[in-house]
Order: sequence, then structure tokens, then C-alpha cells
Amino acid sequence: MEAVILCAGFGRRLRPITKMIPKPLIKYNNETILKQIVLKLFSIGVNKFFINGYYLSNKIRDFLNGIYGVEIIFYEELEILGTGGGVYSFKNFFENDFLIIHNSDIIHEINISKAIDFHIKNNAFGTLILKDDYQNNVIVENLRILDFKKGNYENAWTFTGISIVSKEFLNYLNHKSSLIEGFKKAILDNKLILAYITNEPWFDILSALSNK
Repeated sequence: MEAVILCAGFGRRLRPITKMIPKPLIKYNNETILKQIVLKLFSIGVNKFFINGYYLSNKIRDFLNGIYGVEIIFYEELEILGTGGGVYSFKNFFENDFLIIHNSDIIHEINISKAIDFHIKNNAFGTLILKDDYQNNVIVENLRILDFKKGNYENAWTFTGISIVSKEFLNYLNHKSSLIEGFKKAILDNKLILAYITNEPWFDILSALSNK
């Protein structure tokens, strides 16, 4: 399987920590977030990783050079791209029918394998892993995602930053787009974008560090 880990962000909410350390290399429970994600995905069968970088990207590249046993393709953005652009940059390298997209600033115990099974069983165009949390703005009806809003809503869920998408989803992205913009376009085109809802532990790194 193939996975993209998005690592290009500035991590402004985590300053002053991120003045010297890129967000994916912050340690939680004595290990960097990025390595925890790589190991978690490797354990479920991911053997090819696509990782982008921009802010302090040399430190991310050097760190990745110390990870052995998996194939990692690193792309250094010359200018900061949207989250969709970070995925789109690898469009000519994907070989499988679907890929996992994973944020690099989250700590979780989500069973991604079950979400993949759900995605395949339902022949989804895209599947977002959602949770009831602090920012419930993904509108869902009968497990089908209808829209993304700003603010909090009833009958809505928080996007965890983990998704499974078909390779054709990249046709809805460009270098400047966000992933959410791509999902919105696909929904308008009547593509099947589903919600896999979990109650498993999940935190963004800011919340995780604040609660330690």
C-alpha cells in the first residue's frame, strides 16, 4: 500500500517549539510524531511513503534518511502548497488503486485497516475518518459526506486528518488546492465520499502536549 504524509506546514500554533523543530519531528512519548506515523502505517501494510516538506525541510529529510526498511519518496516544495497540492505533487508516482493520506500532527490509536476495509467494501471514491470532537463541521447523512462548513454543527463530525482516496481523486486537486476543496469538488460531481466514524483515541499534537 501507499501513503502520503503531509509535513510541509509551519506549525505556528506550536511556537516557540517549532522555531527550531518542524512539527512532525516533535517528540511525544519519547518518539517523533513522524516516526510513530510511519511505523503505524508500516504495521498495516504500507510499504511506500510519499512525504513532502517545506518549513525546515532539511531536518525532515535528514531524519527520513535514518529510517530503513521502507521506500520513502521525499519532495521538497519550493513554495508552500495547499494540502491538496502536497498530494498532487506525487501524482505520477502512485501505482495502487487507492492511497492513504495522513496528517503529520496527530496522535491516535485509530484502526486504519478497518477504515480501508470499509472504503473497499463500499466502493467509495474517498473515505474520511471522522470523530465527535471539538470541531464538528463535516456534514454527514447516512455515512455519506455532504459538505464541509466553518464552526460547529449538530449531526456533524470532526475530520481526523486521515483519509483513503482512489487514485482518480487526484483529478480534483491541483498544486494550490486544499484537500477539502478537492473533496468538495468530488461531492459536487456526485462522487461517493463516505464517513468512517470512530471513537478511538485521537488528538492533534497541540492538545496532546497540553494534556500531558
